[in-house]
Amino acid sequence: MSDVKQKLREELVKYGRLMPERNLVVGKSGNLSARVPGEDTVLITPSMIEYEVLKPEEIPLVNLEGEVLEGKTVPSTEKIMHLAVYNARKDVGAVIHAHTIYGTILGVVGKPLPPLIDEMAIRLGGQVEVAEYKLAGTPDLAQSAIKGLGNRTAVFLANHGTLCCGKDLKEAFHVTEFLERMSQIYVISLMIGKPNPLPEESIKFETEVYKHLHGIK
Repeated sequence: MSDVKQKLREELVKYGRLMPERNLVVGKSGNLSARVPGEDTVLITPSMIEYEVLKPEEIPLVNLEGEVLEGKTVPSTEKIMHLAVYNARKDVGAVIHAHTIYGTILGVVGKPLPPLIDEMAIRLGGQVEVAEYKLAGTPDLAQSAIKGLGNRTAVFLANHGTLCCGKDLKEAFHVTEFLERMSQIYVISLMIGKPNPLPEESIKFETEVYKHLHGIK
């Protein structure tokens, strides 16, 4: 096992254990993955193993077609969706699918999240859309997620939680937590009044900053 893969496996365990601690998932739900630098391979958390007891050596390695190259465990049932992101977005180094509370609420009611504060457009790339519902674990869901994600770092999956990505696991995890915080602010704002999104000129400027940071033309 290479040092790079071992480190990534350890990071997947680290952030996997943080998922239930931070109320981003319950039980075995959700999944995490990381692209191996310089290879067309991905490490993805396995199905049916609690994050609290997951060991680095139990995380399988797959190629971008989903074939298991290393490991004896079964990759997450959402590997198709993860791999679709890596195939579509060369800038993405890690993907996290979570079942957050407020993000899932917005996905259930089909409500996109508009930019609410200055940091949001820079962190997420603009308005977070809701991907059309498709059956979990299917190529249809993968394509729906890719369409909803676009060139941003987050998307709501209708009736199925959230999908976030970043250049590495640390960034993808921060995006997941940031999205949940913004979702909570938006849901509560809707309960007490009409939220005021950022001015269009601010959204345009900050979206351009996001594109520059992510190398998007």
